[in-house]
Amino acid sequence: MPRLRGVVAEFDPNLPLEWLETLKHFSQQTIVLDRVMGTLAALFAGLATVLAAVGLFGVLSFTTAQRSTELGLRGALGASPDGLKRMVLIHAFRLGAIGGVAGLVLALLIGRAAAGLLYGISPWNVEAMLSAAAFLLVVIVVSGWLPARRAARVQPVQALRYE
Repeated sequence: MPRLRGVVAEFDPNLPLEWLETLKHFSQQTIVLDRVMGTLAALFAGLATVLAAVGLFGVLSFTTAQRSTELGLRGALGASPDGLKRMVLIHAFRLGAIGGVAGLVLALLIGRAAAGLLYGISPWNVEAMLSAAAFLLVVIVVSGWLPARRAARVQPVQALRYE
């Protein structure tokens, strides 16, 4: 910067040079707010995913506990533990599919509204949507597995005595 000031002073000593900075420094300062907003959005998305997983786990645990008599009766009538697991997991997938479809519709609508804010990417990025769907599928399987395992271990006699 001092050399630049000297060169400019040779041509016109009255030319004021204030706030000189490199293009790299200037560009970093102009996108710092965008980076902070992106980081906050990613943190809130992660928090929302954790809350959704905890909520799904809670709903599945509650409904499995409410259905303990039914599961015990099914076990007494000959349903296998694997069949009971499958039934609870299918229920989890149904809940996940309903939430996934609603989330996809909202993502498409919000993507259209936010298209002007996105730089260099499309609001309908198929790879991002597929990776989010795969991640949420993992969340559904994990949050449905424990209640399904608990349902498979229901002893028919205990479940029928519970009522």
